[in-house]
Amino acid sequence: MKSKKKDWFYQGPFPHLIGAIGEYRDYLIEIEGKFAKDLDALEKRYKIDSKKAAKLLPQDEDTTWYYADELYRIDRVFRRSFRYSALVTIHALLETSMNSMCMFLQKKHNIGVGLQDIKGEGIERARLYLSKVCGIKFPETSHEWQELQKLNQVRNCIVHTNGDISLVISPKKLKMIVQNTHGLEIEAERYLIIDNSYLTAAISWLRSLFLELHDAALPNQ
Repeated sequence: MKSKKKDWFYQGPFPHLIGAIGEYRDYLIEIEGKFAKDLDALEKRYKIDSKKAAKLLPQDEDTTWYYADELYRIDRVFRRSFRYSALVTIHALLETSMNSMCMFLQKKHNIGVGLQDIKGEGIERARLYLSKVCGIKFPETSHEWQELQKLNQVRNCIVHTNGDISLVISPKKLKMIVQNTHGLEIEAERYLIIDNSYLTAAISWLRSLFLELHDAALPNQ
């Protein structure tokens, strides 16, 4: 016989959410592993080819320039683009899952006010609905929610300025977030760089937040 808590997971948005988080975590691990293998293979080829080139032409720079260009393509073009896309997807998981929870609770408790009736947008509107309309104790002061709010600003920088911090509405505020967040960096004083460790942490925050929301929505189940 299923417990009441398991019933909630099966009836509500949680099975899809928890499953999607796990699948996306595995996807990140798989793709990051491929990038690591590509970079390792590139380094090995460079060592072999540079030794061969040095024997033929000691002053040769073509080999070094070729591999430097390949390194840039893998690290700063391919991997950077992937991580930008990954962060946007993680944010989409956050927003759509919060919206799904709002709609589920509206139906479950027969609430007349819908999410669309609340002013605002995105995760902040969903937070207001869950706390003010559904009456659950939203974990606003939790570490996970604080970090996901920052992630929201990082996501906006990617979507609206393609990672150029100098072009956002409040560049000083975003720079402060980046400088104080492990896994985020600024390149050339303006471009956002995301490390895999930040994406891994974001996945963990997302999962923890929704487990907290589950307990807040049904504290006795």
